[in-house]
Amino acid sequence: MKQDKFFRFNQISPIDKIMDTYLSQMGMDNKMRQFRSVEEYNNLEQDDRLNSNAVNISKGKLIVETDNSATSNLLSLKKSFLIKKINEKIRKKFIKDIIFIVSKKGDSLE
Repeated sequence: MKQDKFFRFNQISPIDKIMDTYLSQMGMDNKMRQFRSVEEYNNLEQDDRLNSNAVNISKGKLIVETDNSATSNLLSLKKSFLIKKINEKIRKKFIKDIIFIVSKKGDSLE
């Protein structure tokens, strides 16, 4: 009898490990890590992300939108801390850099 890779008779695996194995076999693990990276950044405490939001990720670079250039500068000082914190939460060194951009509504002289 052929044993399935996900179901073994005398061994119970946690569902997160089963899903990780399944997603990697389907080639979807990197897309899921990208989605989780954006989500994890947006779930950080407000003090850590200073009212900014991750909007996209491309080739290991997280794109974060801020309200103004001062916030972008402050966050750039915390960049290594933020990268480490996100990578710890997704359990892999996936984020290599963070790019801070000012939103179109920010830095206006109204």
